[in-house]
Amino acid sequence: MPELPEVQTIVQGLKRFVPQTPVSRVRLKQTKKFASRPIASLLGAKMLRITRRGKNILIWFEDGRCLAVHLGMTGQLYWTRASCRPERHTHLRLEFGRSKQALHFRDVRRFGRVKLYPSKARLLADPAMAKLGPEPLGISLPHFKELLGRRRMTKALLLDQSVIVGFGNIYSDESLFAARIHPAQPAASLDKLAVARLYRAMRRIFKQAIAAGGSTIRDFRRSDGKPGEFQTRLKVYQRTGKKCLRCRTRIERLIIAGRSTHICPVCQALDSSKPRW
Repeated sequence: MPELPEVQTIVQGLKRFVPQTPVSRVRLKQTKKFASRPIASLLGAKMLRITRRGKNILIWFEDGRCLAVHLGMTGQLYWTRASCRPERHTHLRLEFGRSKQALHFRDVRRFGRVKLYPSKARLLADPAMAKLGPEPLGISLPHFKELLGRRRMTKALLLDQSVIVGFGNIYSDESLFAARIHPAQPAASLDKLAVARLYRAMRRIFKQAIAAGGSTIRDFRRSDGKPGEFQTRLKVYQRTGKKCLRCRTRIERLIIAGRSTHICPVCQALDSSKPRW
């Protein structure tokens, strides 16, 4: 599933082509999944800007409405010329008349979501949006320390979108490895230095991944159709059995918080003796 760097990469790509003309045609295929009447009402609306909140892509229109898109596992959102035929599994297509552009939402496995909100207030009131935690690139170190002051496993906290948004398996594994923290280590047991290492690691890795266009493990493509490049820089994720790039120990795969997890057992030794900071 795309994580923060992949979603931000798509937003940055889409923002380059925001059309100056209104929606001239709305084409919906999977109407049972998408509320067809509200989305069809975008006919004649003019796009204003495209932003991100967590893993959600937010497309704003001049009349205050917002089309929220969650990519799910295989969702793709991209521009083409309006004359281009939509690919198979394209469920939504917005055409923009004189701009001769079309915005496509394609989703092979159909886990993605598209919802139109009548206003910003209604968007923020949606329970799925209201419960989202802070952005990892906007949070301060003291606030981050507060979030980690809980007894849950550190990886479980990072994956909880109500605690902090944007993490999935890839960047939680990479950040914890960079910070030398075992994913099962209780977050409240981390000392101040460990928390600071994790804070710096997550920010550095997210920024580097965004600059590299995200990670393409299987389905992810940028808005221009090209794969991301950060997967070539991954240190532990899906490197089971390969040597740790730091100490040469074999990378192990564990199940932590119900999720596949990759660690170096030496660099990320579990320490149950650490006191709560």
